[in-house]
Amino acid sequence: MNNGGCVSFIEPIWYMGRFTNYMPDLSGKIQLTLVPAWEEGGMRTGVSGGTGTCVVGTTAYPELCKDLVEECLLTEEANIEFWNTLAFDPPMSSVWDDEALKEESAFTEYFLTKDLFGEVLSNVTDVPLTNVFPNFPKACTIMTTTVLPSVLENGADIQQTLESAQQELLAAQ
Repeated sequence: MNNGGCVSFIEPIWYMGRFTNYMPDLSGKIQLTLVPAWEEGGMRTGVSGGTGTCVVGTTAYPELCKDLVEECLLTEEANIEFWNTLAFDPPMSSVWDDEALKEESAFTEYFLTKDLFGEVLSNVTDVPLTNVFPNFPKACTIMTTTVLPSVLENGADIQQTLESAQQELLAAQ
């Protein structure tokens, strides 16, 4: 991005912090928007990533850990701070219309889009269901370790690379 070698890419909203932290020189040059619809009336968003938070059974302080997780994830104040501090979309929908999500921040100053969370919310009802199948982790590994590097870094043929990946995934079943 800093060297001008990429025009656009699709990332989840929590990726915004990478711009402000690692690409300050691109401030005022980046537009955040929904992905294009690939067909008329098609979805303009998707499901990618996610965070799993848990208290492990080996902790010496399970109740303290549970209380901390509850305070950090299950309060409206914490969810607003997810947005203000990290630009992570708050998991609690009860804060989505809170004025605090519309206030100026390092993120609204950086991006050309000023109503960042409003842009995200404009399509929140269109998020597809997640379909996780037994080989999903293997498919993700193949995509990130084989397909993407082969195509993006080494110029491999896309169709051939995807067909090879499909065969590898089918063999793993």
